[in-house]
Amino acid sequence: MTDKTMPALRFRGFYDAWEQRKLGDLTNSFEYGLNASAKKFDGIHKYIRITDIDDSSRKFNSESITSPDIDFSSADNYELKQNDLLFARTGASVGKSYGRL
Repeated sequence: MTDKTMPALRFRGFYDAWEQRKLGDLTNSFEYGLNASAKKFDGIHKYIRITDIDDSSRKFNSESITSPDIDFSSADNYELKQNDLLFARTGASVGKSYGRL
């Protein structure tokens, strides 16, 4: 049996044992994502959809950037900020994630 606190997969600069935590203990809030249609990229607002995240690298695929079709005057809480984590909560891609670290 392997030691589950010392996994084979390591993150650069991390050498300590894993510590199990609840996600709710590590965040200030959980927010639903934006539910809007996509439109042609407006040159400013990038719309990150789950289909824009590469399955193998987990990086944002910038080949076909779109913008959300919304009124941006009341959309500040949807802007991705440093250390935000995005993940799919429903559907065939549940658990798929992307982070801006």
